[in-house]
Amino acid sequence: MQKYLPFIFLLSIINLATWASAQSCLVAQYHFSGNTLDSSTNANHATSNAVTLTTDRFGNANSAYQFNGSSSWIDLGKNYDYAKRSINLWFYLDTIATNYEMIYLSDNPNLTNGLTAFSTEYTNNKMTLRSFGGNVSDIGKIEIKIKTWYMATITVDNVKNEAKHYLNGKLYATTTAGVIKSVDGLNTALLGVTRRKTSPFFKGKIDDVNIYDCVIDSADIKKLYTPKPTNLNVPLEKNAQKAYLIIYPNPTNDILNYQLNADHNTQVKFTLHVMDVMGRVVHMQQISAQGSVNIQNLESGNYMLLVKGNSGLMQAVRFTKSIQ
Repeated sequence: MQKYLPFIFLLSIINLATWASAQSCLVAQYHFSGNTLDSSTNANHATSNAVTLTTDRFGNANSAYQFNGSSSWIDLGKNYDYAKRSINLWFYLDTIATNYEMIYLSDNPNLTNGLTAFSTEYTNNKMTLRSFGGNVSDIGKIEIKIKTWYMATITVDNVKNEAKHYLNGKLYATTTAGVIKSVDGLNTALLGVTRRKTSPFFKGKIDDVNIYDCVIDSADIKKLYTPKPTNLNVPLEKNAQKAYLIIYPNPTNDILNYQLNADHNTQVKFTLHVMDVMGRVVHMQQISAQGSVNIQNLESGNYMLLVKGNSGLMQAVRFTKSIQ
């Protein structure tokens, strides 16, 4: 197993570089890891109604939100109205709905650049995902299944009059963008509900919502597609088994706690590295199975925390140093 570790480490560095590129125009990031806080540096925190924490696509508890299909919604607090914009999120549809259900929606009369939306619809005996980039006639539409995690992405460029629609990191449609919007609706982006916070409501899970004020490219989108954990369950030593790294709170402005849940050889030593978005190591320390890192002296922003064993990388986790 040891011979694969250099490749795993290289893969993590490549992912870090891509992450840094996409982060440059990230305006909101909702991991839903226990709360609806925005983990970017912009503090665009969301509010919610009747949603419950649930497992994410990796099986991690309290790491996504369940929408009940009757009263649940999350209000993202801003309309994210940009001439160039990208929305990326994960969703899981519980049941076949006879009506359409909104996953993400920004649609109100105050918009300058038109509506942006993801919705599901059951037509011709098929469940479909629909995505809108300021246009209601020329849209993205693709068949999906229930009880399956999907990553949906839309990029809208009103300057080029173009919208691109992706599912699971793959481009499936290019359509004409527009500036169409409704004559009423709340002046915020919403998850799981219509523009007036009325039925129909989405029934399923939503997780990892990223919003950008630019058009992210296809390479960035492919790197965001992580249907399975990367660098998890990687044996560190001959007698190692599985290891998971948990960090909290995230974001934080002083102390970042960590917990390494591992069944491993007690002789294995772990080193923690904190890297900035340029890939520079800004902090390093030996760690035990549980402890904390003082990040008070770091600049506000996004970082990557990497844990290594004697033989190489175990896991990389993102966190945000918030503004004090």
